[in-house]
Amino acid sequence: IQGGEGRGTRVYLIGFMDDHSRYMVSWGLYAGQSGKLVLEVLRRGLSRYGRPREILTDNGRQYKSWHGDTEFQKELNREGIRHITSRPHHPQTCGKIEAFHRNLQRELIDKEFFISMEQAVERIARYIDHYNYGRPHQALDGFTPSDRYFSVIEAVRKYMADFRTAKN
Repeated sequence: IQGGEGRGTRVYLIGFMDDHSRYMVSWGLYAGQSGKLVLEVLRRGLSRYGRPREILTDNGRQYKSWHGDTEFQKELNREGIRHITSRPHHPQTCGKIEAFHRNLQRELIDKEFFISMEQAVERIARYIDHYNYGRPHQALDGFTPSDRYFSVIEAVRKYMADFRTAKN
């Protein structure tokens, strides 16, 4: 976020994505990246969409510690969620969320000029809504993440087949 006199504020997008559908279930934009903020985003997603069987993260200190469990791991244990971590220095394991971050950077961040945290949150929210509901994915056969997340793909295919049949 650009400030006066060429100074800017670094911000961090914390997000959780459903691996099967690529649907962003929860996210937040913050001036830091603490375990407390990660828990806030996690809890928001859990309250809105329920509990997944497992969560995949990288090995960031907000997720994993070599000296006992982090608050994030304790929360997952309380919720009965299995924590899977990527192999160190192997970002391909988290490739779907990494691709999301690349697309966000290329399609929004590199093209916009944010002057406030509120403006950045509003524009990123619009981008994520478009990403979830309006942006077809080649890997999803042209469907959107929401189509797969909410299991409507087969209903849409049937509707289109019925439409084509009725039209002919």
